[in-house]
Amino acid sequence: MHKDKSTISVNIALNPPTSFTGGGTFFPDLLPLPLSPVVKPPTPGSGIIHLSSRLHAGVSLTSGVRSILVIFVDLKGSKEHGAGELQDKAKGMMKRGAYEGAIELLNESLSLNPTSPSAYHLRSSCHLSLNSLPSSLTDIRLACSLSPSDARCFNDLGVTLQSHGSPSGARGAWREAIRLLDLYEESGCIPAREAVSARLNLAVSMSYLDDYSGAASLLLEAKKLCVGSSLALPAKLEGDVDEMLEFCRRRRGGGRTGEEGRGRKDGGRGGET
Repeated sequence: MHKDKSTISVNIALNPPTSFTGGGTFFPDLLPLPLSPVVKPPTPGSGIIHLSSRLHAGVSLTSGVRSILVIFVDLKGSKEHGAGELQDKAKGMMKRGAYEGAIELLNESLSLNPTSPSAYHLRSSCHLSLNSLPSSLTDIRLACSLSPSDARCFNDLGVTLQSHGSPSGARGAWREAIRLLDLYEESGCIPAREAVSARLNLAVSMSYLDDYSGAASLLLEAKKLCVGSSLALPAKLEGDVDEMLEFCRRRRGGGRTGEEGRGRKDGGRGGET
């Protein structure tokens, strides 16, 4: 799941759809089902044109070969282009830990494009890193309202609510993230990293309620995603899943663990990428 670093994206089919099965471009903002959120040009030479800032992903092929020509159009001098450049600079500052400087850049970006969910998402991550929880919560809620089909926003809303002392609200946000991710999977798009993260976050929260059966069920789903995914998930994330699953199994069985496993260990907040 990604956004392109340009202004307009063009995707032109070079071979007929009978040459392959699966494939296409997934747009989560076309959800909910039964309307198909997967778009395929019907004939060679036809195509899709969309704003590059629109969240999308390529759907995996199940057979055959799909050939496409992708064109990125950059309208330099436009407000959208300027806002995107500022966001890219802010991401660089965030990687260096310069969160206050990143916030200044994101404020500029939002002055050019005040309805950008990615800018609010990034600024929320900065505020959370600076322990400014009310500002972080305000921004991530704005990101969710502007991009209600983006599971990453709801996963991070859960992390922010948990940090803000609202575990029940956090669980609701993570359940919404998982619901959206399940819809993505039905459409042929499986963002395994996000799906594991949301389940791991919710499992941690449920274990704090001593709901070890519910937590273990979520962890088994996360483990299945780790094993079945073609994506290379971080070894630490897989290790966290195994460690928490064993902890829940022991607690469910009445084993003694003392304080083991009670510290916060979750899938984390991904932030906007």
